[in-house]
Amino acid sequence: MQFVCTLTGNDYLKVDVLEGTATIFRENGTTSDALLVLTNSSEFFYLLSGENEVVFLEESEYLP
Repeated sequence: MQFVCTLTGNDYLKVDVLEGTATIFRENGTTSDALLVLTNSSEFFYLLSGENEVVFLEESEYLP
């Protein structure tokens, strides 16, 4: 999954794999649907029960 967005300060991205949602929570209290900034080539992922490892990679520039 690749989201094209900028998170600053205390902003965070919450991905709910059970509900199939992704939400950006902004420091100012607003929220937005992160699925709207998901790249077309992305696919939603699911986690199996038990221990899983998810790796977060930060890119300073979007690369299609």
